Amino acid sequence: MLKLVLHKAFTSLLAFLVLFSTFSLTVEKHFCGSNLVDVAVFTSVKKCGDHIGKSSSNKSELTKKSCCKDEFQVFSGQNQLDIKSPLDISAFNKQFVAAFLVAYSNLYKSLPKITIPNLYYNTPDLVIDIQVIDQVFLI
Repeated sequence: MLKLVLHKAFTSLLAFLVLFSTFSLTVEKHFCGSNLVDVAVFTSVKKCGDHIGKSSSNKSELTKKSCCKDEFQVFSGQNQLDIKSPLDISAFNKQFVAAFLVAYSNLYKSLPKITIPNLYYNTPDLVIDIQVIDQVFLI
């Protein structure tokens, strides 16, 4: 019982290890000056109200250096797993499979027919029971 529980726990642990090793994640941070305004993991960050310099009526735009900045931290997981197709076989495995098939096929070859010389031999009729006469019995 304990062995079965440990086996299931270990296989679950390995499955989560494969899942989280391939999991990529981006952390986005928005700073206004030196103050952290917002941190987002799966969504975009909320920006502060820094919309100065956008004028739709004039084609000339006022530009002011923004005090806000965005930082991105990318935690990239493993993007290539070792997935092999069934046709990807090494030279050693090809030799092993060939030797196994030859040895396995030789197990079931038919044997040569052996003639038994006394197959149809009839034993002579029992005239007297020698064990009863000599009183020799197997116990």
